[in-house]
Amino acid sequence: ATPTRAIGRDGHIVEIRCGTEEHHISADIAYAVWQYWEATRDSRFLREAGAEILLETARFWASRAAREDDGYYHIRRVIGPDEYHEGVDDNAFTNAMARWNLDRGSEVAQLLATRWPDRWQELQARLNLSTTELMLWRAVAEGLVTGQDPSTGLIAQFAGYFALEDIDLAAYAERTAPLDVVIGPERTRRSQVIKQADVVMCLALLWDQYVPAAREANFRYYEPRCGHGSSLSPAIHALVAARLGEQERAGRYFHEAAAIDLDERTGNAATGIHMGALGGLWQAIVFGFAGITCSANGVRIDPHLPRHWRALRFPMRWRGRVVRIAIEQTPPTITVMLMQGPSLTVDIGGCGTRLQRGQSWRCVFEAATRRWQEDTT
Repeated sequence: ATPTRAIGRDGHIVEIRCGTEEHHISADIAYAVWQYWEATRDSRFLREAGAEILLETARFWASRAAREDDGYYHIRRVIGPDEYHEGVDDNAFTNAMARWNLDRGSEVAQLLATRWPDRWQELQARLNLSTTELMLWRAVAEGLVTGQDPSTGLIAQFAGYFALEDIDLAAYAERTAPLDVVIGPERTRRSQVIKQADVVMCLALLWDQYVPAAREANFRYYEPRCGHGSSLSPAIHALVAARLGEQERAGRYFHEAAAIDLDERTGNAATGIHMGALGGLWQAIVFGFAGITCSANGVRIDPHLPRHWRALRFPMRWRGRVVRIAIEQTPPTITVMLMQGPSLTVDIGGCGTRLQRGQSWRCVFEAATRRWQEDTT
């Protein structure tokens, strides 16, 4: 849907390379497919459509990466979510998602072979998928450049990023236009200013792949260098800041994301609301402020509400269950009720239980011990 050209402010033709270089979108779709499968266990969808998407996108990344003289695989000339920098090499988000996609391609192949062998044989034949190709996927995933410094944990947004001009965005805090308009696109491209969350988005989507120190270091580095030239950026910063325990900073980003439509800050509400930003707000609330983590073992809750929030309540569906969660600020309490579906394990700060349908469970935060405890009153 991306146009190839546009008319610039000075009347010249501007090439728009997003449609030809922003390849991370293939892995983003694969990520959505897998998250849907994880949340629903919709076997029919996985067999009839989802698995094929995961396999074909994994195949794409194996063909897109190239092994070079240093022994590593590289992905050159791409655009990451940060569209201020075009034609970069080894974009951190692109490489991280490509590696994730290759791993999920291998995983879904094994899943199909184990649970639905007839479907796997049909797909293997139609897609001409060999064992040799599947082995290549694993090799590419293991050999892809990460850009992460093992000593500091910092991830280079792309090759050569740290050598670019470091602009203090605080000097432009009062601007009313995107920074690339204020300082010009050429200087923006030569700087560390980014349009939206690239590395921070890695943290949001692939949280468990980074140790706590690396999460902290990368958020600290990239957050002050983000110009938020995209409506998608503030909500993701809210999510990650909340998970890091920075509730007030997260709250500011949350309100900034909500104001995009509520305050009509972009001047284009007549053409429709920003649905991506709205989706980001929901994720910031559920995965950030409520700290929800879902896995095969159940649901974990690790809340970080801003101080001025009195309560947060929401329903959630997970693998055939309907769960209602209520988080109160004063006194700090969490109540979980399993409305529908099979039993569910719930963990709140190391305090756990298994709920049956119709049951509710309440925990309180004990200030003296700094731990969540089951409320027995």
